[in-house]
Amino acid sequence: MYAQPQSIAEVFKAPAQYVIPVFQRHYVWDRETQWEALWGDLVAEARVCLQGQAPKPHFCGAIVVDQKKQLAVNELTRFQVIDGQQRLTTFQVILAGIRDVCQAKGLIRPLDRIIPFLVNQNFAAQKDPASDQYKLRPSRYDAEAFRDVITFGDREKIRQKYLTAAGGSRVPPPPRIIGAYLYPILFTTGPNLGWRK
Repeated sequence: MYAQPQSIAEVFKAPAQYVIPVFQRHYVWDRETQWEALWGDLVAEARVCLQGQAPKPHFCGAIVVDQKKQLAVNELTRFQVIDGQQRLTTFQVILAGIRDVCQAKGLIRPLDRIIPFLVNQNFAAQKDPASDQYKLRPSRYDAEAFRDVITFGDREKIRQKYLTAAGGSRVPPPPRIIGAYLYPILFTTGPNLGWRK
């Protein structure tokens, strides 16, 4: 067994994929229990950075993975996630949100730095390029919402798909991954849309 503290950047930097096995529960984090506290911590650390100081390391809990055996030399390294799926998914969603803000504001340098943490750069040569491009492969239940967050690159497209009702009907609560993606905007500046637990 190998155990060592790593930053989220170190976890997502290498070309690899973290696979959520079918027996794991789907994404269940919510506003009151996790997003609000995590977002508060991130904002506090960002303020420290903006003041020119080095932020303290923030421990987010252990992530336990099992490396899958590679069948070919050029095959993407894969890790089956035993524990930590909620945290890994949330950090991918946060990175996608930061990427989208950078893109909307034309911040090219930060944008170029974030993209490799979301997608594997040489995925076209892999066995399944459509799936191998993602750093995280969620369970089937969460796959569509996760793919949309990672590939749309635009909060407005996400809103249109998940928050726009046809013919004035009531909008059902979106998947939790979409809630996590939209949380910084909707819960800090907008109405509560019934996404509570």
